[in-house]
Amino acid sequence: MKPLFLVSFLASVSFILGSVTLLGNTLVVRTLALIDVSSENTQYIKTEGGYQALEFSQRQASQAIKVEASQSLTLFEKDIGEPPVYSEAQNIKVPDDAKSVLILATDQDGVTKYQAVDDELNEISPSKWLMLNTTSKDISFQFGTSTKALQIKANSNLIYEIPESASESEAVLARAELNGRLKTFYSTYWSMRGKHRCILIFAEVGNKIKVTRIRDHLTSD
Repeated sequence: MKPLFLVSFLASVSFILGSVTLLGNTLVVRTLALIDVSSENTQYIKTEGGYQALEFSQRQASQAIKVEASQSLTLFEKDIGEPPVYSEAQNIKVPDDAKSVLILATDQDGVTKYQAVDDELNEISPSKWLMLNTTSKDISFQFGTSTKALQIKANSNLIYEIPESASESEAVLARAELNGRLKTFYSTYWSMRGKHRCILIFAEVGNKIKVTRIRDHLTSD
């Protein structure tokens, strides 16, 4: 028998993705901020019911929104006036064959930029974690002491499947080349109780790399 939290978890995902396979250009969109996003620069997305404001949080991914999109996704800004007028702000490239994306708000030279990454909700499970390397460094990430280190290229993302043999507490180690030398910048033990799906973010802060571990809100444990 499947654990109750896992049954509920998979049911919520199936509900969100139910129509994705019916329409080839239907895209499930969520958002996540890697920076503090100003409320004065609200972005909107066009849905079947009209324009919907995007909400960005640094603590968790947003609720899912279904839109019609294929190769690119358009973000809009609302102009002052009555009725309001929505003007195109930017087009975001959608990863090839993506059925669901996570729109990341990032900082580029003091300007908020947005990019879409495939978060693979159609294959989601508590053991498949989304790893986001937003840094300019290649990162070596090792989960546990008996597994091979995972290589995460600079400015890339991937899905990492936690080994079935993982215990309730596992050692985690991350290395990168900093100041011309390969250094361990993250070393700790993670509690694995609940085995919830996580989003792991590596971000550059000055000459250091910050690691943020976010529990995906779709889990129910």
